[in-house]
Amino acid sequence: MRIHLTAPARGGARRVRGITAMLLLSTVLAGPILVMPAAAQDVDNAPQSYSIPAQSLSSALIQFSKASGLQVFVDDRVAAGVRSKAVQGSLPAEAALAKLLAGSGLITKVVGNNTIAVIEPGSLDPAFVAESGSLLLDAIVVSGGKAAGKIETYETPAPKAYIAQEDIERYRGSNASDIFRGVNGVMSGDSRNSGSAIDVNIRGMQGMERVAVTIDGAMNSTTLYQGYQGISNRSYIDPDFIAGVDITKGSDASSRGIAGSVAVTTIEARDIVKPGNNWGFRLKLEAGNNTATPNAGAKSGYEVDNNATLVREGINRGTRADYIVATNAFYAMIGIPIVITEAPDLAYPYYYDGEQLEEIPVEESYVYSDDSTMNRPNFTDLTQASGSAVVAYQDESFEFLAAVARRVRGNYFAGENGDGSSSVENLGTQPYCADPASAGCFLPLAYYDDYYVRSGDVNYRLGEQVLNTQLETTSVLLKGTYKFGDGHAIQLGYNGFKSEAGDRLASALTSSSSRAVQQEQTVGTDLKTVTLKYRWKPLDNELIDLKANVWGTDLKRRNPRRANQGNAAVSPTVYGLPEEFRVGTDNTMHGFDVSNRSSLTTNIGPLDLDYGFSYLHQDTKPSAYTSILEGWLDFRDGERDEYAAFAKADLEVNDWLNVNAGLRFQKFTSLDRSPSTDSGSIHGQSLSDSGWSPSVGVVVAPWQDTQFYAKYSSALRLPSMFETLTGFSTAFNPDLVGERSNNWEVGTNITRTNLFTEGDTTMVKFGYFNWNVDNYLAREWNTSGPSSTMLVYNIDKAKFQGLELNARYENGGFAADFAANYYLDVAFCVTSDTCESTSLYADYSTNQIPPEYTVSLALSQKLLNEDLTVGGRVELVGARAVGHGQITQQGASPFISLIDWDPYTLVDVFAEYKITDNITANFRIENLTDQYYIDPLSLVVQPGPGRTAYIGVTASF
Repeated sequence: MRIHLTAPARGGARRVRGITAMLLLSTVLAGPILVMPAAAQDVDNAPQSYSIPAQSLSSALIQFSKASGLQVFVDDRVAAGVRSKAVQGSLPAEAALAKLLAGSGLITKVVGNNTIAVIEPGSLDPAFVAESGSLLLDAIVVSGGKAAGKIETYETPAPKAYIAQEDIERYRGSNASDIFRGVNGVMSGDSRNSGSAIDVNIRGMQGMERVAVTIDGAMNSTTLYQGYQGISNRSYIDPDFIAGVDITKGSDASSRGIAGSVAVTTIEARDIVKPGNNWGFRLKLEAGNNTATPNAGAKSGYEVDNNATLVREGINRGTRADYIVATNAFYAMIGIPIVITEAPDLAYPYYYDGEQLEEIPVEESYVYSDDSTMNRPNFTDLTQASGSAVVAYQDESFEFLAAVARRVRGNYFAGENGDGSSSVENLGTQPYCADPASAGCFLPLAYYDDYYVRSGDVNYRLGEQVLNTQLETTSVLLKGTYKFGDGHAIQLGYNGFKSEAGDRLASALTSSSSRAVQQEQTVGTDLKTVTLKYRWKPLDNELIDLKANVWGTDLKRRNPRRANQGNAAVSPTVYGLPEEFRVGTDNTMHGFDVSNRSSLTTNIGPLDLDYGFSYLHQDTKPSAYTSILEGWLDFRDGERDEYAAFAKADLEVNDWLNVNAGLRFQKFTSLDRSPSTDSGSIHGQSLSDSGWSPSVGVVVAPWQDTQFYAKYSSALRLPSMFETLTGFSTAFNPDLVGERSNNWEVGTNITRTNLFTEGDTTMVKFGYFNWNVDNYLAREWNTSGPSSTMLVYNIDKAKFQGLELNARYENGGFAADFAANYYLDVAFCVTSDTCESTSLYADYSTNQIPPEYTVSLALSQKLLNEDLTVGGRVELVGARAVGHGQITQQGASPFISLIDWDPYTLVDVFAEYKITDNITANFRIENLTDQYYIDPLSLVVQPGPGRTAYIGVTASF
């Protein structure tokens, strides 16, 4: 984030750019800037851990400020064209900064508490120092912290993205999945039916742990069966706790994610405690509109009941010719313009002899609707709320943070503008059958006085309440860090998350004509994660930068009994349980990872080595009484272990050339504990596989602030726990092998200052990717065994190819972020001879195909001495990148319903006003134009939220 402050200058005007960490942003004041005299100034010089590569000076200072917590000022003209040195290891702040500036000719000067200026020798003229000894600065640009990670993406020679806390606050959305909007090539699936969960899709690959999602280094995701309709791979986090999200698109030797990784980092004490203080407190409160309390049994859209009038009496048998003549005479008599030329293929055709005629009316045709779902609240009615409180302590050796968050929301309402909503039309008098010559359209004859036709992509009306979208969550975050000895630090953390959400089983709502029904019970999620982290980065030792993490997660999910969904099930009261008793799955995960970085000096150039190993154990089983109450659903029961080791090397050959390489080894074993089922699975079957994942890349920097990079990788994904265990109508497949993704990544980073006007900064990132995933794991309806069943199996390959563009422009208080992507091709090949640019009918990929293109533009402007920030975002979403395959083309049966969407445009706006140094008010409107739309990658047919306004306040002390 860049904040422009203006103060009077003495002895001439002067522009200075500053780099500051996030924790300092809340202390910036509008108006004159007072920096204390040097004699009374001090800098926190405690050793910190640094890992800053050689790069442009401005970018390096951003990383230094973020790591050290110090505020750094540097003139644009001084920083222009200067290349920093690499800084590795645990160092005092001033020593680290001196090493970073080595050879630049620049020096540092302490100009305030925890504030340093980077200057040319002799450039701090006494004319700039007031009589009181204070330093007066003009047109200061403060940058870093919240936007630092975003800027770093333009310095990193890889397909990276970063979601800053600032962006989450401005564009939070109705669900946690909305935080990924505006990130090209990245979306979250099943956005509106997953409560507060995220299910990340990167470049068309999703589910089965293809994307490695971690929260503070721990995994808390689970793969949920959604009936024949597919799966959800969900992770849970409260947005108020997110400090930032690092996204890597594509494989990396240090990660198990074949499609990429999403590393969510939660807030730390330094994000809350202000400089010079030991204690800090933050309170966030927010209220919104556009929701309503759910009413069990309510139904969406329209239900049509067409009833025909019968005509009979005087019926005789006759020839086919008699049938044709009599039927045409009948239709002419009742005024229906239909003429048949063929009689139905019946053993004994009938016809009416025309002498007697008697109409026997049945019930009239009706259209049913539930008007209670159309009571959208007024725009000024606040119907949802959220809040969080954080307290933190920090000193030289100890940090502590405790936070709690709570949010309550009812069902949201769809927009009132756009296509695809449910509607009904009366076509008037119609024949009983559209084609009277077809089977079933024989005498006795019938016709409709009124014939109603329902249309629409989903059975929801414009502005209607979207059922089963309510949400209630409670989250807790605890962290304690102790620093000791020569660069040692240990942190213990706890993340607790509980939610109750609508969250229907996806297979219950897959038809555009189906009416959604509000469930009486919600889906419950109870998550507990414990992390233990150890860091060792000794002073002046570039061989050791050790990181060790141990973590464990317990995740319980409880579903409404199927009796509440209109299906037969045993009542819990039979076993002495309460009627509202729910069943589901118990999931436990634990693991550890150890890694180290060693920075060496070779005859060729600086060499960075990263290496480590990891272990992961996963276990899933039905919860108590599940087998008794809903045994036929056959929840998965089994466990899985995965072991991995990796090594990466990055060699700086010279100032313009870097080469890198990586190698990863993985091995897994799984055990299916399921008893024998109708699919023929045998208790205790196991599966194992292993393999290597190599990569190699090159980075060329022929000019200052210009990079070209290319990377090839051959990444292995071993079968997930879900794919290797027996489930309802899913057989164990002993022939599964891992997917291997052969990837090409080519791109460029370009940064220019003063390109359009004096003092502006323009950054561009452009990339091309081409993924070929051999042995892609898909699903089919298999009939080759003793009984027909669903089967996970390897097809020949899948292909994903596309272009991505990011750009950022900064000038004064104005900033613009542009992101776009376009898929050149997405294809699935059952065999090498049946490769089609379509999804497979029975495979989960049916609803994982991303839009052909997305375009996003976010703008912000600072006003009123930078106390006020206003802005907004426009996002264009295209249609599916590729269509849906035919059975004859793909050799699979249609067991997954396609949830399609029409292209749409969403507009969001926001405003932030700094009332005092400690209190900031915010206001935002999401979906400003009240667009009616369906989210991509959905598993159920329901629209997204319409226009929703939020108002909130943040107090930090």
